[in-house]
Amino acid sequence: MIASRVLNEIGGSLREIAVFFEEPRQQPRENWECRFSIKGLGKPQIHKVGGADSLQALLLAVEGARVTLDKTGSRFTWLETDPNKAGTGIPRYIPTHRGPRFEARVNLAIERESKRDYQRILKTRKANIAAFEAEIRERREVLAMLEAALERRKAGAAAWEVDLKKWKPEKTRRIPS
Repeated sequence: MIASRVLNEIGGSLREIAVFFEEPRQQPRENWECRFSIKGLGKPQIHKVGGADSLQALLLAVEGARVTLDKTGSRFTWLETDPNKAGTGIPRYIPTHRGPRFEARVNLAIERESKRDYQRILKTRKANIAAFEAEIRERREVLAMLEAALERRKAGAAAWEVDLKKWKPEKTRRIPS
């Protein structure tokens, strides 16, 4: 095994699903093969995927695992607890044999979508920052009111202290004899 990923199924059962990838091996006649298996979806099966070289075999095995999981109709999560953001984290295979123009268009589409997603995240962060700034302003106002109340209390205590120092009960009251 050269790589694995543990997923959790979202929904009724909280099954743990494990995906395992073996090292690609060269087969007779110069083709390559990479095996993968998924445990937790019933009886484990070993899937074999071929490629022109070891990297293509591995990439196609990753795609095979992704497709196998998609075909179950279940939703899985990896490193995410929010079901709306859940996903396997297993990337889609992008064919490169269609030429550089096709590959460039696919990459551009991915980058555009990534930018849109990052812009959405940035917009949310800015809104959170604005809300936090508003809360800080509100707390400063409350703090200013509390500080003013504290100053009034200090002034009242200081005035009381002055009055207490001036007060001489022995001079103003006489104890009857």
